[in-house]
Amino acid sequence: MTENPTVIGATLADLPEFMRLFKVMHAENGLFELDEDCVLETFNRAVKNKEGVIGLIKGPDGDIRAMLFMLITRYYYTTQFHLEELFNYVAPPWRKTNYADTLLRYAIHCQQQLKIPLVIGVLSGSRMEAKVRLYRRRLGMPSGAFFVHGAAPEYFERAQNFDLWRVHTRGRDKKENGLAAHLATAVATTLMMPLQMAGNA
Repeated sequence: MTENPTVIGATLADLPEFMRLFKVMHAENGLFELDEDCVLETFNRAVKNKEGVIGLIKGPDGDIRAMLFMLITRYYYTTQFHLEELFNYVAPPWRKTNYADTLLRYAIHCQQQLKIPLVIGVLSGSRMEAKVRLYRRRLGMPSGAFFVHGAAPEYFERAQNFDLWRVHTRGRDKKENGLAAHLATAVATTLMMPLQMAGNA
């Protein structure tokens, strides 16, 4: 389903609905135990302290259908800042929309506005292939991979039948029908866009 959704910035009033959907996301993708105080602290870094961006797609009743979270941060070895995606999440009832792609394009728009690099990727135990396909289409070649060793078994069970290193095949001719073997189990893609200002979101 293709729509033309509007992405709006989160405010303090969005916190209860943000936390509701965050818990849904964590139940689906969480790697470590959830601490709501930590989530609140990070939410406030973006909303109160303006150290990040939270983009929301809402329904007519104010429910959050999809959300994107990016922090302005830096690596330990530099003073240069970058925009780092924490998540791009679409609620299950809205998975057949273009919301994920809309939020990804919004991330690129923010990078163009802020004029700092965007570091964005996938670290997930579910629906990984669809996410990597989308990011690959919009952002080009990946810049690396994540590996997780020693996490709770249930995290790996969610992805036990999926391997992005494997070249997918279909039909009698075994034609390639998926990601090539160079796409890693999870990717962190660094995108350097031309430094041009985009319009207001």
